[in-house]
Amino acid sequence: DARTLEDVERAAQAGTEEELFVHPRRILPAFPCVTATEESAARIRHGHAVNLPEMSRAKQVKVFAGQAELIAIATRVAGTLFHPKVVLAG
Repeated sequence: DARTLEDVERAAQAGTEEELFVHPRRILPAFPCVTATEESAARIRHGHAVNLPEMSRAKQVKVFAGQAELIAIATRVAGTLFHPKVVLAG
């Protein structure tokens, strides 16, 4: 999926540079994705652990607010409780 500098320059001039980006749900494919509720997303953004019952078997997950905004990588600490290890500014 690599692009040449010329590709990037052409896309920037045309205003289509976002088309060159890899969608966040495609990165770290071994980690399952979960979409957080507004309340959970706010807690995660402040570094607080949250319950993610649908991910009870996963060790680490990508946490999204909506379909494309990756907000954190979280690690299961017990049962369905996940603690954000990496929180991305949003």
